[in-house]
Amino acid sequence: MRFTKIPNDGASWDSALCYAIETESSNPSDVVVEIVDAISGELMGVRRLYGITEAEIDIAPYVRRAIGVATLSTATLQLSPSARKVVVRVGDVEAPVRLYYRAMIDLSRPHIISSMEQQRVVGCGEVIRYTLYAKREVRVTVINKSLLSPARFAALDTFGMPVELAIDTSSYKGDSVPITVEIKCDNSEAYTMDYTVMEPSTGGCRLAWYNSDGGIECYTFPRVIRSSIESTLMTQIDGAIPRLRTAAVRYRLISAMERSKEIERILGIVLSPDIFECNGKECRSVKLLSRNIVFDDHGGLRRIELEIEKGWRRELWS
Repeated sequence: MRFTKIPNDGASWDSALCYAIETESSNPSDVVVEIVDAISGELMGVRRLYGITEAEIDIAPYVRRAIGVATLSTATLQLSPSARKVVVRVGDVEAPVRLYYRAMIDLSRPHIISSMEQQRVVGCGEVIRYTLYAKREVRVTVINKSLLSPARFAALDTFGMPVELAIDTSSYKGDSVPITVEIKCDNSEAYTMDYTVMEPSTGGCRLAWYNSDGGIECYTFPRVIRSSIESTLMTQIDGAIPRLRTAAVRYRLISAMERSKEIERILGIVLSPDIFECNGKECRSVKLLSRNIVFDDHGGLRRIELEIEKGWRRELWS
């Protein structure tokens, strides 16, 4: 048994990931192909092939299915839920370990995959998120520049995987709290970002999505307009009062008048298949019903307007 074709390291699971095998025998035989997470040992999928001497299989659906159950976390550092290190096994024969990610990723150097600005303002309670890549280790230091308290420090062995950074700002309370985030990858590449944590504006909606390079992005839409509620009642039984069965609430989100560079960054949400609402530490998927790009009189980007749908919550009726 041998592998005659395997995908390149760093390939995207959004495309086909085809492996080809040969049994090295002229007599057809049955083969069991196992797709395994190389870090956790989790069995991601099994494919049975009957009466073959050679075959080609696409494992991308198995990888996408395993990644589809992952959600965003508020752990300071974690391996990216949108990536997997995979080994394909046929009996005692294993293909070389491969890293598969949302988009093709450059494995030759440490780098930040999300958009990065040196300075930014965030609301207290919002979670700052970045996706980055390092071959061995990521170290993060968060410094509250308004106090003489010790800096917050975290480190993670990456196993050559992309990493997601999440910094919860809920503890930085005040009118204007300056913090500095220092990121070091593999003891070489270093990045420094300065943030000002302000009191949060009321009524906003913070969304997260993955950009075309596979990095996490976030933006708080300041204008949120509830547009409609569609509900279904349970069938009335024995004269009882009908009760609410399901309800879907639709909202219209409107971006602020941002700089052209920021609008171009937010524009990535229009093409992203996965959108998350980040309400403090809680993140949940939302359904995007419409995505509109509004231009000014000169053809320049002016704002982004979205319509999203969320499931019923009791506080919606208050």
